[in-house]
Amino acid sequence: MVAYLREVPVGVPGTVIDYVRTIVDSGQYDPDLMPAAYGAPVKLVAGLVAAIESGDAATDFYGILARSNPGSSGDPSFNGFGAGVPVATQIPSVVIGPVGGGRILVNCTIGTPVKGGIVYMRVTEDLPALVGDLEANADGSANVALTSVVWGLNGKDTDGTAQVLFK
Repeated sequence: MVAYLREVPVGVPGTVIDYVRTIVDSGQYDPDLMPAAYGAPVKLVAGLVAAIESGDAATDFYGILARSNPGSSGDPSFNGFGAGVPVATQIPSVVIGPVGGGRILVNCTIGTPVKGGIVYMRVTEDLPALVGDLEANADGSANVALTSVVWGLNGKDTDGTAQVLFK
């Protein structure tokens, strides 16, 4: 049995917290623009789910790549749980909005989320920040404010996992 002496991990990025109030869409991946991880923001390119690219705008944001349900059980080679990397042969699930407040776990790379605070999406790489990272701090034109989501909880765990709420 594991004992957590300081904090319990928030969870695993890409995990939907409230399926009842969350709209989850499915589709196909753009093979040339595969998202790097579950919990990453995505866009649609010619109707295909694709990774955010350098120079994209806040209006390009379509949703957040969700793990298949149940995304944290079964064969790790099938659901990508171990590596947290989407499998190109699977049908992607994308959280695109709420029915009264859908929630999903993401990785917050910069800053400390504040409940109800602005979620910023990185659109210009500035190492260690990568294009597509979700952040709690503004960084000029290097990231853009997303208008359809806010931080769902205060703070993040030691792995950087935080909760996003679709509004």
